[in-house]
Amino acid sequence: MSVALCPIPLQTKASAVVCAGEDENALVQTLSQLELLPLHEIVVVAGQPTERLFSQARGLGNAIVVSLPDRVDPDIGRALGVKLTGADTVLFVDGANVVGAEQLARFLWECDGKLDVVLNDLGARMRTFRHRKGVERLQEFLNASLKREDLKINSLSVLPFALSRNALDTLGAGALSVPVKAHAQAILKGLKFGTGGFVGAGGLPGFADSGWKKAAGDHAEAWREALSVRGDRMHFADTMRNRGILGEWAT
Repeated sequence: MSVALCPIPLQTKASAVVCAGEDENALVQTLSQLELLPLHEIVVVAGQPTERLFSQARGLGNAIVVSLPDRVDPDIGRALGVKLTGADTVLFVDGANVVGAEQLARFLWECDGKLDVVLNDLGARMRTFRHRKGVERLQEFLNASLKREDLKINSLSVLPFALSRNALDTLGAGALSVPVKAHAQAILKGLKFGTGGFVGAGGLPGFADSGWKKAAGDHAEAWREALSVRGDRMHFADTMRNRGILGEWAT
C-alpha cells in the first residue's frame, strides 16, 4: 500500500500549530496537507470543534485538538497551542488558507537547526511604495527602524512561519499573542531570520478598517518595546539639529 508523503530529511523534531477558522472545509484540507509532512504532532486549536473536525483529527494519529468554549482571536489561539509542543521546530499555519505540503516543507527545512525565525517572503512580490497597503508600510517601517531593512515587508503577523525552540524559549509562547511585537522582540534579541519562500496569504491582515486599527495598535506596541530597549532614538544619531546652540538647556 503506497502512502503519499512529502519527505524532508529533518535532523530535529518538528510540530505544527493551526488555529481553526470559520471555514471547516479549508481546515480539513489544511490538515490533509500537514499529514504529508514528517511532523511529530499537529496541534489544532478550535473553538467549539465539530464532530467532523474531531473525526478528521483522530484519523491523523498525531493530532492534538485543543477545544475551547468560545472562539478566540487566532493569534491567541496559536499562542495557547504552542505551549503544548516540545518540538525543536514549530510550523504555524493558517487554518483558513490552504497551502500545499511542498511549500510548507521549505519552512521546516530552513528552520531545522539553521534559523530561528522563518518568514513568508512577501518581499519577493513587493510592489512600488505608492501601491503598497497601509499595513505593508507599517511592516516595512518597523523593520527599517530596527535596522533590518533586509526583511522588507516581511513580518511574523503573516502566516505561514516557523520558529525554532530557541526562538520560542527566548520570546515565550505568550509573546505570539501579538505577533508584530514578537517580531520586534526577535530582532532586538538578535535571533536569526530567514524566509521560506513566498506563500500567497489571500490578503494581508489589517486591510479592513477594523483590522487596520488593530494592526496600527500592534505596531505601536512593537515600537514601544523597541524604545524601552534601545532608548528614545533607538540608536539613531541626531545629525540634523545643532543642540549645542541651546547651551545649558540642551538635552
